[in-house]
Amino acid sequence: MAENKIQATPLTEEQLKKREEALVAGEAKLKEAQEALKQEKKDFAESKKGAKAEKVVPGEKFEFQGMNKKFRDTAPKSIRYDGKAWTQAELIKDQDAMNDLVSSNSNLFENL
Repeated sequence: MAENKIQATPLTEEQLKKREEALVAGEAKLKEAQEALKQEKKDFAESKKGAKAEKVVPGEKFEFQGMNKKFRDTAPKSIRYDGKAWTQAELIKDQDAMNDLVSSNSNLFENL
């Protein structure tokens, strides 16, 4: 097995200063990035609190084949069906759409 003969050469005072300056600059950049991340986390947490504080709009109620049902409160207010965006009220008025959606056991609805 061949033996590697690598010798380390000591750094000069100037080289050491340059390395130290680069380290200090890198640490400053890192600290700035950490502060920015901390602020982003804080902003995100505050926006999440604001989203929870928004009032939940209840889903539309309707009768389907003699049973009282309603759209869940968590159901989207605009629903894509048959290539078109429909409001809950528009879907309720369309018997074919309601037959398709309710009979498919969609999780958009709940029984009353």
